[in-house]
Amino acid sequence: MKCVKAAAAALLFLKAGTAAAADLDVVRKALTPLRQSSAEANRMPPTFIMARDGVRDWIETQLARFPQNGDTSAFSKALNAEIAAKDLACIEAKAPGYNRCASPGEFNARGFLGAVEAERIRDLLIIQAEIGVACGFDEAAYVYEWAKVGWRRLIDTSQLPANGVYIPEQIQQVIFTNPANRPADALLLAVTGASPVCGAPVQAVHYRVWSAKRGGGSSLAVDGREGESLISRRDPAVSARFEDSEFLVEMNVRSMDAARRSRVAVRRFNFDGDYAKRVAPIALTPKDFVEEWLRAPWSVASAWTETRARETLAKIHGDAAANLTRAAFAGPPQRCDTEDDVVQVGVRFAAGEKFFRVKIGAAGAFEMRAADSEPSKTCPRPDAGLDTPRSLF
Repeated sequence: MKCVKAAAAALLFLKAGTAAAADLDVVRKALTPLRQSSAEANRMPPTFIMARDGVRDWIETQLARFPQNGDTSAFSKALNAEIAAKDLACIEAKAPGYNRCASPGEFNARGFLGAVEAERIRDLLIIQAEIGVACGFDEAAYVYEWAKVGWRRLIDTSQLPANGVYIPEQIQQVIFTNPANRPADALLLAVTGASPVCGAPVQAVHYRVWSAKRGGGSSLAVDGREGESLISRRDPAVSARFEDSEFLVEMNVRSMDAARRSRVAVRRFNFDGDYAKRVAPIALTPKDFVEEWLRAPWSVASAWTETRARETLAKIHGDAAANLTRAAFAGPPQRCDTEDDVVQVGVRFAAGEKFFRVKIGAAGAFEMRAADSEPSKTCPRPDAGLDTPRSLF
């Protein structure tokens, strides 16, 4: 997960016209070879991105003639009819009802387009478009505001490859808020989604937040991804909501301890202008905090560590973080007698055990205090209740 503060996006005014990049025939030419492609699902060729953006450009040529109070249902229906007429829909027009993206035991929509859906939220227009991938569709949402000259794109949620890998995203939630501590023309938009993977209980999930100002563009403030989410544990896969100027996220993710299988991971971000800062709770239980601390890079975990213990714990963190594959918790947390709200969490690694002492602060503000190879005699009281699953939702 990373927080970024991007430059304001340029505003785009939509103009009617028939540019080559906005032609569905061009999109079809780019997509058709993918129908026979055996390339890895997440390694999309450049033509995939060109086709996706071409669909957006084509939508916007149609949107340039769409009135402020136009019928979104009729608009969506007309766009989908043209997609079918151009031989880009999974449901084949020549054989009504036949889904050529589906075959026994497999769904592969590579080379096709899914549905386009337009709806209004308040006075904004949100359009979602789908482009086919193995096992489903990659989706992007485009948010438009009305100006005197017509519709103007405010936010574009489409992605670019990272390190040569493109991870498709099926959007599950689009959430808006107008924080009380910001100007009336400012808003926050959150999008959450999961990567379509055939039959896999563990998938990548994504959550992002844009800060936007009407007439002033938008910036990506939070860009978070969890690669091993157990999506069957909740619906949608990412629970998310705004609480005024704060954004809360909760997921079920794979635990390092095979016996636990999953744990609840939480994120809470506080917005100050366009900047987002992660704040407590870092976790909801001591074991979950220990996992978060071990999995986080030291640049992040050090901020969750008692200042005077950082030098000692830096090496322990590095050694332990490199050996999580076969790690497991050693029994329930144990309460310590020397200080209130300090507990000991034991972890078995392949090279031996470590016993972490954790301070439980208010509202999930945990702090790592120490780690030793032997359990502390000052922490004698097991408390299985500290493992009770908790939730922010």
